[in-house]
Amino acid sequence: MPGRSAQVLIPEKPSESFPAQLVRTAGAISADSRTLLTELEVDNSQGRILAGSYGQVKFAEAEGDRPLTLPGNTLLFRAEGPQVGVVQPDGTVELRSVKLGRDFGQTVEILSGVAPADRVILNPSDSLADGARVRLSNDEKTRR
Repeated sequence: MPGRSAQVLIPEKPSESFPAQLVRTAGAISADSRTLLTELEVDNSQGRILAGSYGQVKFAEAEGDRPLTLPGNTLLFRAEGPQVGVVQPDGTVELRSVKLGRDFGQTVEILSGVAPADRVILNPSDSLADGARVRLSNDEKTRR
């Protein structure tokens, strides 16, 4: 998104950060490197950043603007589109269609269909159906 603010960090100047603004992107992720070519504008009128310097960029995150992500192994791909199994308070399963966003590898952004408080099933069986009764694990690591 052009205009988004960021901070540029240069390893040679660890106590400084340089404010920047996103000017433009290539508009497509490179299939080879899975990166997005991005152009930032930084005020370097005092020459503090040397040409050819390497740096890191931190984009400002708007609070409350963080997308919901789920592990990729929660998704069921069916004729109806991508779905997840959600455990209802009575221990039954409700299959919900979800709208997918970005794929981060092991996790996937979920744009709609589930809420952060929903209990989503990990590694659902392909035969999982609406109304199926499930038993919850007592392992705290499986709860989120």
